Amino acid sequence: MSGPTPVDSANLAAQWTSVTITAVGLGGLIAQAESIRDQLDTFHKARGEKVLGEWVEYQSPQRWYQLVKPAPRGPIIKGNFHGLCGVSPIHVSRKPLLREGKSVGKASWTAILSILHPYTLLPGKEKPRDSRPWLKRLDNHTYKHDLVMHRGDKSCTKITRIALIKYSGDSGLRVSYAGYTGSWLLQWPLGGHAELEFFGLDSHDTNAETHPLTFSRRVDKCVLMLLGVIHHPALGKLGFSEPKEQGYSLLKFESQGFSSNGKTTHLYNMMRCGNYYEVDYLVRYQLQEPIPDGEMVVLTIPSPEVDLNRNPWKNPMQTPSTVFVPALEQEKLATALDCLPWSQLGWSVHCGMQCLLVAYAKPIIDLHREALALKLKTAVTREENQLKLKSWGWKDSFIKNHMGSIAANSVKKSAGESGDNVRIVTDIAKLIVQGSSVDLDETHFWREQIGNRTGDPATLVVNPSLEPGTIIALTKLFVLEWSNELDHKLYEDLPLELLVA
Repeated sequence: MSGPTPVDSANLAAQWTSVTITAVGLGGLIAQAESIRDQLDTFHKARGEKVLGEWVEYQSPQRWYQLVKPAPRGPIIKGNFHGLCGVSPIHVSRKPLLREGKSVGKASWTAILSILHPYTLLPGKEKPRDSRPWLKRLDNHTYKHDLVMHRGDKSCTKITRIALIKYSGDSGLRVSYAGYTGSWLLQWPLGGHAELEFFGLDSHDTNAETHPLTFSRRVDKCVLMLLGVIHHPALGKLGFSEPKEQGYSLLKFESQGFSSNGKTTHLYNMMRCGNYYEVDYLVRYQLQEPIPDGEMVVLTIPSPEVDLNRNPWKNPMQTPSTVFVPALEQEKLATALDCLPWSQLGWSVHCGMQCLLVAYAKPIIDLHREALALKLKTAVTREENQLKLKSWGWKDSFIKNHMGSIAANSVKKSAGESGDNVRIVTDIAKLIVQGSSVDLDETHFWREQIGNRTGDPATLVVNPSLEPGTIIALTKLFVLEWSNELDHKLYEDLPLELLVA
């Protein structure tokens, strides 16, 4: 058989040349189309892993027939009495916990979801961790929301205003809050979008952390403490009025009177806490002069500085306010103290509630601080307790060398700023009462002290025996002392939805 003729070779070469030219042309068109897509993509600079972090893996794929790339997607962050995005309790870490080799991303909402977890993390089980548990457990709105481009380079998701819990000037609203897990910056320029940014801590190294990686927060209790309301079967539902300015006032209990506090009841409804008209009310009525009644308890409360969202016991003005408390109201305050919810960390708390409860209980806890400090410090020296704390995630060397002293020094102070110290005290207290029948959310210590709590502090009687219930009661008050006020009426200045940059 003879080989290909010169004509056949020429035809084959021409065919391959045509195929090659066609392929190169198509490649050029595809490259040009990709370039056009990039130019049309408003999220071109804000859809990569540097911005979205691990959430970049869960984006919708681009179809070949789509000229414009689909917008990246993310969760709508919603919260109310029943949880954050339908999850409660929330487990919080001070630093982002991610899979090996993954980054948080520049978007603040990815940072928020990297420190909030729908489960707890125990020692030795920190990794692997990814966002999929959130995708499975968040509500139906999760991952069905297109992100919003803001300021040309920020992929923003949405957060409802009631999930946030000032400074106002000619240029709009701008406020910054420092929290235990990082700082929040809220900006709302005139005529623009309200924007929220979160900046995580840069002072903590997860590998060198002495505390457990996560701690639990009950969303419903956080909401109620912010609103100044306590729910408990032994108390019912009890709300507290706003603090009064300097001068004299009379504390009165009003059955189902919470509805008169219009602004707070509005937020109570928005957060789906229940029926506001079922809530009882402790309200302070201004007096022109003191009441000469020796049966009343007289409370002296520091007046907070103007526009300073801080615990007034930490920043008192020179002129305090004086509150007269009749017998019925004394009983309500004592029951409220016994029914304070348990917490591992200080609260963002309603100032009116904090002022009254701390003022009523302060003379009693002051007499027990030394005994409580000794109890906490001694407990950490026992080997079986050290092993238990280690199993909870505390670092062994920290337990043996520092934990007891820090706890003892903390409870001796009537106020403080350290969330780390509060976690130390609460975990030791919880360890001490393990195995007992004490209910963390209800004690009886403060109601038992009503007979000792008269108008004269000199008549107070010290209880030298710190039983489990007493330890929990004093510890819950310590947590309230170390809590900070947050203005829950901030939501009135915000739109229904905000952008999380």
